[in-house]
Amino acid sequence: MKRNLLLTIGAAAVLALGLTARLQVNNVGYTAHEWGTFTSIHGSDGEPIRWNPFLTSDLPGFVFDRTRPTHNEELLRTKGQEFKMLGLKQSRDFLQRMETPVIYFRSDQALDVDVHVRFPKGLLTEWFPQVTSFGPVSGVPNLLPESKESHLKWSRVHILPPLASTNESVLATIPRESTPSHYYPARATAANLVETTRPFDSDGAAGVKGAAHVREQLLFYRGAGDFQAPLRVSFDPVGQLRLENRGRETIGPIFAVRTEHGHTTFTALGRLEPGAKIQTSIPAANPGVSPAGKLDELAGELRTALTNARLHADEAAAMVNTWRDSWFAENGTRILYLLPQAWTDEVLPLHLHPTPRELVRVMVGRADILHQDVEKRAGELVTDHFRGNTTRATAGFQQLGLGRFLEPAISRAANQIRRAAVEANQGGRVANETPGPWPLTEQDWDLSVAELKNHLRSLESPQRSLNTTSR
Repeated sequence: MKRNLLLTIGAAAVLALGLTARLQVNNVGYTAHEWGTFTSIHGSDGEPIRWNPFLTSDLPGFVFDRTRPTHNEELLRTKGQEFKMLGLKQSRDFLQRMETPVIYFRSDQALDVDVHVRFPKGLLTEWFPQVTSFGPVSGVPNLLPESKESHLKWSRVHILPPLASTNESVLATIPRESTPSHYYPARATAANLVETTRPFDSDGAAGVKGAAHVREQLLFYRGAGDFQAPLRVSFDPVGQLRLENRGRETIGPIFAVRTEHGHTTFTALGRLEPGAKIQTSIPAANPGVSPAGKLDELAGELRTALTNARLHADEAAAMVNTWRDSWFAENGTRILYLLPQAWTDEVLPLHLHPTPRELVRVMVGRADILHQDVEKRAGELVTDHFRGNTTRATAGFQQLGLGRFLEPAISRAANQIRRAAVEANQGGRVANETPGPWPLTEQDWDLSVAELKNHLRSLESPQRSLNTTSR
């Protein structure tokens, strides 16, 4: 008890210094660095696939989302139905999953910053710490302002001074759960701590005890969008990778990565100018290189690319550690590439006040491509399901090892089968196939595919990262 009392007194003293600094100076120079990923899945011909992964979120329970935007149980009880309606949009399929953008602040002194991020072609779905407002919002009067724009706003985020940001008693107040999560590795930097001062649910009767003083190492958010990234990826008829930059800025560095049965190989492809195209073989395994050694080599090259894009070394390491198991260990072929900051600024506008001395935004595009062999096998398994062999189809899909990309693989296969059936004009039968209990109408077809997806979803259990690198 005595030790806890001393920690509390120490934290209070350090934070008092931060409050004094806040009162004395509020326009000092500071820097803001951000990283995040945009993940998409494509058919072998390059067609982007709308998707909604089967696996549930691995985020800690303290992270907010549109269906549970507060920890205030009274608000959840009285506004639960309204919050549920706000979450309907995030359950649908999207072309892009925006995963774990985080913003770090570095300052020699304490100051307050207003942060406003917008997503015109998407939906911001999760965040932490608590925001002052979010959108789009409708039907929650006297709590959140009406808004048609997808946005998050943190008003007067207090950046703690370096002394407070390294004080163990202050660091001990940052929330953490025992379950591993992709969330925590992002904390492993020397960035200043931040503290919320004006969360929307902390005033008056709607208040949450302590909500206005939640501390964190960063600002975190996630979302999903309906737009295409500038890099088009596909396989040619003989299985070679094709890449084309359809954007206005240079893309890269670019890495082609292939993971199969725990073995990961990669090829560094450099940069791609606007309008340029390249064609390359799928990275081949080298029997003389250990899997761990290849992963370390790829991780090192990615960290170098991120620091060359002006992230600090600890920020680059935090990003690679956050996504190492996903980027390097999930089965399949994918392209990892750095997106130009001008593209990020257009797709995801970020406004900070006062303006930072330096703003660095580094987004990594991840484009997974379904190989023709995978598409063919998925088509056979969907056909099994349509013919009533759902047990065999289930076993086959699980053997494919596609993880969260299983859902888009099913969608792709079902759409190709339906397209072939329409072209063959056989009333729902696929050309050159023997008759079976095929769905006869478009509604029947959609219901049958949804039935298969729901069945497979029920068999999946949430998978969490084993990465726990953090403070």
